[in-house]
Parts: sequence; structure tokens; C-alpha cells
Amino acid sequence: NATPNYSDNPYWIINENTSGDKRNRVYGNGKITYNITKDLYAVGNVYGDTYSLNINERVAIGSQATPSYTTSTRTLTDFNYEGRLHYDKTFGKFSINTFAGANRRSYNFSRLTGATVGGLSLPNQYNLSNSKSPALATNYDEKTLTNSVYGSVVLGYDNMLFIEATDRQDWFSTVFEPVNYASVNGSFIFSELLTDYKWLNYGKIRGGWAQAGNATTPYRLDNYADVLTPFQGQPRYSQPGTANNPLLVPELKTTKEIGLELSLFDRRVGIDLTYYDVATTDLITPVQIDPSTGFNFKLFNAGKLQNKGIEATVNLNPIRTTDFKWDITWNFAKNNNKLVELLDGVNELIIGSAPFQATLLAVTGQQYGQIYGTDFTYDANGKKVVDADGYYIPTARKSLGDITPDYNMGIRNSFKYKNLSLGFL
Repeated sequence: NATPNYSDNPYWIINENTSGDKRNRVYGNGKITYNITKDLYAVGNVYGDTYSLNINERVAIGSQATPSYTTSTRTLTDFNYEGRLHYDKTFGKFSINTFAGANRRSYNFSRLTGATVGGLSLPNQYNLSNSKSPALATNYDEKTLTNSVYGSVVLGYDNMLFIEATDRQDWFSTVFEPVNYASVNGSFIFSELLTDYKWLNYGKIRGGWAQAGNATTPYRLDNYADVLTPFQGQPRYSQPGTANNPLLVPELKTTKEIGLELSLFDRRVGIDLTYYDVATTDLITPVQIDPSTGFNFKLFNAGKLQNKGIEATVNLNPIRTTDFKWDITWNFAKNNNKLVELLDGVNELIIGSAPFQATLLAVTGQQYGQIYGTDFTYDANGKKVVDADGYYIPTARKSLGDITPDYNMGIRNSFKYKNLSLGFL
């Protein structure tokens, strides 16, 4: 294969080795509301998204690579059907907003790909029938179904105190069991009680607890043969390297959060602070198993992952005149992502590896994304030690760091003079 050592003329590439795609898409939604009484009403929604995508790729005769033609067609339909019953009422300073509903989501995706084999017989004839050897075709189909029932109640007092509770149950077609999850959230707009303080425009404290389920991709509850490229006209099949699991259950994410929002000094200063603690259990992940089983990995609901952190945003408006405005936005986020536990007897999972003997691991009790490899051996003076042949002496495998940043931070300035705007980050 001469391609890595030689390259085609750039003009040849842009004029001959071309690719193109065409997408036809229709999406939208429809809604109907029926008022049963003044406070009770029903809502029906349909959300739809459909598209067909055709992709063609060409490598012309005369290129360094083998001439080829590949065409792929993808089709998708994604529909949600929803019905809800609402009841909204105000009793003096008290208010209630509640609903109960059901949803059904149907998702279908298919892909059909054809490719020439062995090159092209005639130049500039991009058709699968122009293949030197019989062209190959592959297809893939994916179908998922999710049924849901849910409800919500929001209680309010005097437009400053709110409590919300929700409950939901999902039946996923891609996991063994349904999942039930709920949430409770509250907020208090304390600035409504401090109207005498003119420097305080708005102030709210909020907190919440929530659980949410998450399924997985299709066809992971049973094992299926991999269909390989035929050899001399004979079909070939192989067992996949990862075993599926018929008892997979949904992942469950539990979130606890508290936050503060402030707007001060005629809205020249805005502050939004959040502290969160997120724990994900029953993680669906491949775990290495004994190869004598015929598989290298097997999918399990394995372990617990915890994220703790803070997020902050500060908005400043130093200058505000009739024609000119200057805004500054500063944001900061720090996250501690820790793998708390895995299956009994399993302490680490391989996320990825590199050709220079570094391995990316998830290790229990450590930050997610540990980079493991060998280090240099150092003497008492901090100098690298070599062996009798002059080679550096490596250490045993150890953690060299992790992929998680210490923090993320950004500052944006925006200027507006009449109808002219300028911003930089």
C-alpha cells in the first residue's frame, strides 16, 4: 500500500477523489389542547423526525490508493406520542400546577452500504457494477421502544416559595427491567421579603434531589454472530469479543444539588453558584473475563461512579449608557470524578491503550481516567538511573496522572455601541 508513503496531487484530490452527501429531512410537532373546565385541561403532542441520507465516496483510477466507489444510505424515523392531563389552580396566595401523562417513543434506524472490491474496471464510472470483483453490501437495522408514565406537582406560595415533586417510570426495550425514578426540588425567592434593600434586585436559593434512569444501546441482551466479509464467495461468521447479558438493568443516576442566584446593584452584578453531588450506580460496562469462556469481556451492571463539584457564573456590567454597554461574564467549573466501586474482585477497567505502553484505566478509589505506565527510576539526587547497557531502568506500572482537568474557566467580554457589537472569549 503506497498511500502512506506517497500523496496525490492536491488538485487531483479535490477534483477526482470526491465525496458528497445529500439529506432529505422532515421534522416537526403537532399539539392539541382541550379545556375541560377553567382549571382542568388535556394536552396531546406528537413529535416527529425523519430523514434519509445518501453518502458517496470516490477514489479515481490513477490515485495512489486502490480505486473505489462506496455508497451508503441511512434512514431514520423518531416519533414521540404524548398525552397529559393538567390541573392548574390558584387559591389566594397559594398555587398548584400538576399533570399526569404517558409517552411512547419509537426509534428506527437503518443503514445500507455498498462498496466496490479490487478496484474499478472503467475510469469515471462510479457504480457498484463497475467493481473489478463482485461488490460487497452490508446492512444494519436498529429499533428501540420506550414507554413511560409520569406526573408532576408544583406548589407555590406568594410567587416566592415553590416545591416541585415528580415521579416517572420507563419501560426500555434494551434492558431487562423497568426503572422508576423521582425528584423533589424547592426554591425560595428571598428578595420578595427584602424589597427595602434597593441594591438587591433578585435573590433565590434552590435545592433538589433527583433520580433518573438510563438504558443502553440495542441488542445487548443476547449474543449475536458477527457477519464478516465473505472469502472466495463463502460466508464467514465470528463470535464477538464481548458477551452480552440478558439481565442488564438500567443505570441509575442520583443527583443532589444546591444553588444560589443573585442580581445586585441595578442588575450590574449577577451571581449563580451551584454545588452538586451525582452518583451513578449499575453502570453498564464491559468487564474482562476468563478467555476460556470464549469471550474477552462481558457486559455487567458494574460499580458506582461519583461526581462532586461546583459551578459558578459571575456577570458584570461595568458601563451602561444610552449608546454603549460593556458586559463581562466569568464562569468556573471544578469536578471531582471518582470511581467508587466495581464488581467484587474487580478493581480496574481498561478504557483505552496507546502503542507506547500507556494504558487508560478506571481504578476504584481513584479519579476516573487514570493514565498508567512506567516511569524512570531516580537515585537519591533525583537523577535517572540506567542499567549496564545504558538503558533507563523503568519502574513498575504506576499512575502517571489522570485525564480530568483541575478546573475549567472562561472569561467573555461583550461590547455594544448602538447597533455594533463585538465580543471575545
